[in-house]
Amino acid sequence: QKSISLTNLHHLLPMSVVSMLDIQEFKSDFTESIVNQILQEISFDPNFIVKFSPSCCQLLLDNFRYTHSSVSTCERMLQFMMLEHFYWQPLSFLCRKWSVVQDSVQNINHNHCDMIRATPSFMRHVEKQSPKVKLDLLLDDEVLKKEALR
Repeated sequence: QKSISLTNLHHLLPMSVVSMLDIQEFKSDFTESIVNQILQEISFDPNFIVKFSPSCCQLLLDNFRYTHSSVSTCERMLQFMMLEHFYWQPLSFLCRKWSVVQDSVQNINHNHCDMIRATPSFMRHVEKQSPKVKLDLLLDDEVLKKEALR
């Protein structure tokens, strides 16, 4: 069973036919529960490395609810979110399984190290260290790589 928007219906059929139809809009709770289930499975799946923020999930749900989207549209939005994450985040290559990340960290360049140093989570980590370790982490790429693998 497929649904169609009123706009599409008006484009597909002549006005004389549309005017004779008794068209009613409805909302299916079933499809919304499917989207909720998809988001829950993604959020709690340990093999799914990228975790979407609550605001990102809320945007997806709101878009689904208020634009009467289909589950396949929701799936395409999720794919787009993943694509955007990996395309626009230069450190996203580190969002992989630990065994792959270990090799990747050894091969990162100075620019990548500077990007890591600029992340809020790294700065919080550095603030907890002794003054000498702080200095080494902020200035020495090799020390940073070793710390990242620890």
